[in-house]
Amino acid sequence: MINAMNYMSNYWTTIQNTLSLSSYVFKELDRKFNKNTKLRILKETDPDLESDLTGKVCVITGGTRGIGAEVVKILLRKGCHVITGSSKTSESERNKRYEQIMSEVNTDSRGRLDIWHLDLKSMDSVVKFTKQFEESKLSLNYFIANAGAVNKNIKLTDDGFEEHIAVNYLSHCLLIDHFIDNMYRTAKQSDSESRIVMVSAGIHRMLTNVNTIETNNTKNSLIVTYSTSKLYQIMFTNRMTKWLADRGDDWRSRITLNSLHPGMCDTTFLDHFPMVETLRPMAAQACRTPKEGAETTIYAILSKEMIGISGTYLEDSAQEQPSVDAINISLQNKLW
Repeated sequence: MINAMNYMSNYWTTIQNTLSLSSYVFKELDRKFNKNTKLRILKETDPDLESDLTGKVCVITGGTRGIGAEVVKILLRKGCHVITGSSKTSESERNKRYEQIMSEVNTDSRGRLDIWHLDLKSMDSVVKFTKQFEESKLSLNYFIANAGAVNKNIKLTDDGFEEHIAVNYLSHCLLIDHFIDNMYRTAKQSDSESRIVMVSAGIHRMLTNVNTIETNNTKNSLIVTYSTSKLYQIMFTNRMTKWLADRGDDWRSRITLNSLHPGMCDTTFLDHFPMVETLRPMAAQACRTPKEGAETTIYAILSKEMIGISGTYLEDSAQEQPSVDAINISLQNKLW
């Protein structure tokens, strides 16, 4: 009897979660087909976006393909020096990605692109990447935690972390830990603010009543595991905003952190979910392109409307409320 009740409870929770995520499908259809949609469709030339990023430096993970590559192209067109990582160990392979990205950027671009080796599954690789940046003597204005792993095989990394948690969450925390002092100095010297953006996902809403923090659980399904890593990103953003505030008004005003959902995008991400893969032609109709998926990230990084705004969650270039668990202070403290 107890098992039956637990089954029904879990079944009902699954239905509720599915319904909550179905709203994203309707949102994408509204954005795509409704000429009078109230959703903001951002253009890189919108007046509230910074237009000249000459002298600015941005580090972005996962910037060689998908949504990340589209963000990189926009930043380059605005004159930014962009550094991104690639897990490709071969320099020739990284050069191919460089040539492909630059071929899609206007020839009069003032920006510069560097692609360094970075394997987010390895914390040692992350530290080597940060040391390479430190040796460059560059000042850092923006950090975008964009890369995301989706792997049908749930396994541990060599460091003993579940792979999705390592790549999507822990590696980005470690990068921020190494970058934060540089970003503070950069903002103070230029009398501006540095911005950190965590690219999370609306799928974090799949999780309810979370009460434990796990970094090495390989027993959960892909959906749960991936959703957990995305939930942690939002929780971390909120908790670190408090940490900055506790350090004083100067730190709070110099560095902002925000998380976001880029939208349902037609990228290789879909290939990892069999039920979506079989309906790929239909799924594409309800998804935005990677270029469209880059909009909210660009808004978070460059919009003047986001000056001084920290600890928020964004969808479609606007502030939204994340899940109840994402703003659970007790859970945030456990994660921290």
